[in-house]
Amino acid sequence: MDKRSAILSSVILVVIGLFTGVLLGMNGFVSSSSGVKAIEYSYIYSTKHTGLEDAEWKIVFYVVNRGDVPLSVSNVYVNSIDVDLYGLIHGEGLGSASLIGTSVPEEGYSLDPGEGVEIYIWLGGGCFESGDMLSVSVNPVNMVQKYCQVTIY
Repeated sequence: MDKRSAILSSVILVVIGLFTGVLLGMNGFVSSSSGVKAIEYSYIYSTKHTGLEDAEWKIVFYVVNRGDVPLSVSNVYVNSIDVDLYGLIHGEGLGSASLIGTSVPEEGYSLDPGEGVEIYIWLGGGCFESGDMLSVSVNPVNMVQKYCQVTIY
């Protein structure tokens, strides 16, 4: 084997080693301290029967932690706007200034892997109309938002 063949063989082995390392890292075979963060919306629906005097609609949805690390869920978004901007109510009742509220407590929910929680959003009639399609999401800490959609009737 001549000198060029030895150098070429070494370069090829290094490239194959680097490529394999990158593939294993991208596919999760290399351990990471951050873990996998994933949520799932098991169901979502809306109803006119809200249980609150000032609310016109109630959206009900179920969020499940499908990752392998605990998640903290504390923010709810409707059409990409934090519900807190509409007037967060922590499961009590819609005040005169609130057009929207949620059942999420102020401290939020901590969901272990596989654990889920049912969340309610109450909507007043001032912002929305029957037939509107809404994007709903939660924003667990350190995670990209994933949306689900519901039409209110």
